[in-house]
Amino acid sequence: METEEIVILVGIIGTGVVIMVLLMWFVSTNNRRIRQRFGESAETSGTIVDIRIERDYHPERQSYEPYVITYSYYDGKSMHEKSFKTGNRKQVHKLKISDRLIVYYDRQKPDDAVAAVQIEWEKSMWWKILIGFAVIIIPAVIATFCLM
Repeated sequence: METEEIVILVGIIGTGVVIMVLLMWFVSTNNRRIRQRFGESAETSGTIVDIRIERDYHPERQSYEPYVITYSYYDGKSMHEKSFKTGNRKQVHKLKISDRLIVYYDRQKPDDAVAAVQIEWEKSMWWKILIGFAVIIIPAVIATFCLM
């Protein structure tokens, strides 16, 4: 393998690494960034009112069936209901209807809210993304050194 080919291969792998790190950051901090955009953040207690699986069947591709968790919370003036989707089946199985959870909301726009479990689940995504990243990058690095 010539030097130019090695430089191109390392550049491609390096670009892939940068893209994966940025993607990991974006996915694993989304709800924290939503909360940071709140004009005036407040915390309250919420209640899970529904847990269901969203069926999304497409015969031409593998179906993705996330859990939809719906919770309600009170902002001091009125009740609100909010839902979010998650594929974190292991964590969802720990939840039950009428379980309490912490909800962060924007006092200026009380409909804007994020449940604390969403933020916690994002933290657990890092190691899963890193394992997926390693499965992709390590063989590419090994192949590069074998070809040199």
